[in-house]
Amino acid sequence: MVKSSLSQRQFKFTMMVAKLILYAYGVGYTLTLGEAWRPQEMQDLYLKTGKTKVKYSKHQDRLAIDLNLFMGGRFLTDK
Repeated sequence: MVKSSLSQRQFKFTMMVAKLILYAYGVGYTLTLGEAWRPQEMQDLYLKTGKTKVKYSKHQDRLAIDLNLFMGGRFLTDK
């Protein structure tokens, strides 16, 4: 099995995010963008302050994105 390159995975991830955003709007949610890329210094700070438990995040590979979800203008925080 040939492993895809990082850029190939980023291309695919970007398309999947676009589809997710369109789906969310289609079923009545609204979104704002959160963090999509994170430098190591920020990851280290999150680790130090307890906001994460991992030393390395997929955000650093541009393979993760935070989206803020709203319904009827209300920010949804429940998982």
